[in-house]
Amino acid sequence: MKSVSTQAYLLYPFPHSISGARLATDPVRADSPWKHWFVRSADSLDKINLLTDHSYSFLPHVRRMLYPELYGLTSDASKQALHSVQGMEVAAVRRAIDDAAGKDDGDRFRNAAVRLTWTGKQLAPGSKITVRIPGAQGIEEDYKCDLRWIDAVLFPVGVGVLVAALDPPGDMPTAVAARLMRFAKKVEYRRRLSLEVAQLSLEASGFPASGGRGSTWLEVLPTLLRDLAVASPLDSRDNISELTGTLGVNWRLAITSQVRRDGDEQPPPGPFESGAQLACFALATGRTPVAGQHAECPSEDQWQRLRSKRCLSLWQDWMMLYHYDNLVQVVESADDRYVAQQFELFEYEYVTLFIYAIAQRHLLDIMESDLAQVAGLLEVASAKLQRFDEAVIRFNTRLWHRDVSTTPVGGPLYSLLRSGLELSESFASIREASAALQSHLQLRASQGLARSTTRTRQLIELVAVVGVPLGVMSSAMQTRLGNLRPLKAVPPYMAWLLVLGVLLITTLIYVVIRRTNTRKKDEF
Repeated sequence: MKSVSTQAYLLYPFPHSISGARLATDPVRADSPWKHWFVRSADSLDKINLLTDHSYSFLPHVRRMLYPELYGLTSDASKQALHSVQGMEVAAVRRAIDDAAGKDDGDRFRNAAVRLTWTGKQLAPGSKITVRIPGAQGIEEDYKCDLRWIDAVLFPVGVGVLVAALDPPGDMPTAVAARLMRFAKKVEYRRRLSLEVAQLSLEASGFPASGGRGSTWLEVLPTLLRDLAVASPLDSRDNISELTGTLGVNWRLAITSQVRRDGDEQPPPGPFESGAQLACFALATGRTPVAGQHAECPSEDQWQRLRSKRCLSLWQDWMMLYHYDNLVQVVESADDRYVAQQFELFEYEYVTLFIYAIAQRHLLDIMESDLAQVAGLLEVASAKLQRFDEAVIRFNTRLWHRDVSTTPVGGPLYSLLRSGLELSESFASIREASAALQSHLQLRASQGLARSTTRTRQLIELVAVVGVPLGVMSSAMQTRLGNLRPLKAVPPYMAWLLVLGVLLITTLIYVVIRRTNTRKKDEF
């Protein structure tokens, strides 16, 4: 069985610090290589019709966030508005859309995502990315992929997803494609980075060569992200080291492939009922089942369990599998027009759903980390928790939706991704932990207030105990005791010094108790 044509998408989530107001107007500087992604349709504005049609695959509230430029406008109105836009900067595109809509109140782009595309001379469309994997007898094998485009989707909740669209070499046996995916997975998301990891190198103008093999992906990524206001600056050595460490585990991979059987090929081995099932399993797991090799072929029970949890198959010649954080679609057909339609749906609908789910997953990871950082004095911890609760509310209202798609495949696919990425479980766990922490901090605060109240009451009792005898003594010294002969020899100022001394001792006790209350403030 051969993979006739394949399209692959590398997806990398990252945090950004672009404010909501700036994201709605001009998220990047004017001279940045990042432009509005409609620039890819500038040569043929008829592609706007294609974008508009596929944007209706999403529910209205999701469509408004993902495609604010198309919301409420016909494709003809959008094309007419974009016809005179020069440069395709985000601000210029959005001004033209506002003018076409007949209002300029900014509501269209408030709390909406923005999608940018890379137009720099370095890594321009058509550049080559070489995937180099170890071969037999230590001989390295190179596979050159064409880079079609690089996009960045910035969501209004502080996360973004970088997407690189690649065209791997076609017309390769499924076994070779599966082996390529197996090594590519290790560099994209597996932690075993030292075990025969595939090397990604770039042959693009403007980037320095690395060991005679072109620039590595790790050297290029900071250049792509620097203009996107990544939450932590990339100029710091520590931040670059941290970014380099996360590159090996945070990548996701989306693949769509057309496969065809050879004329004399035997039926699929093991539990597989079609060539699409066999190819989908091979690309998703990196294993190529062969008749008679049981180590590579799953049992009927294993295959059925995998299909029930991570598989979507509506037709015999079409299958989609989410496995190891990667999304694979396989179409077994000789009808190139039908395959082109499936590839189009994969790019404009299914990959967009994958981007949406990855952004949710990444933000949930950030929220879990932020919740773990709630510490310090109770007042400080409570303030951090309040800011965290505000972030949870923003996520819940702007990015967290139970249903996002209206199509027969989009709805089940999003449910599959939510289950595979464990989004519902993570969000429920975060909300439960936040509520428990809130209750705990309130309890600790009430206990600390009770202790401070007790110390203050003790101070009041002490003042009362000391003040009453002091007042009696002062009055007696000025009246009756003042007539005693021994006390007549005592100067009057001595009595006042005594009173002052008692007041100073009382004040000292008060200060000590206050400092004790402050020093013994509870920490979490």
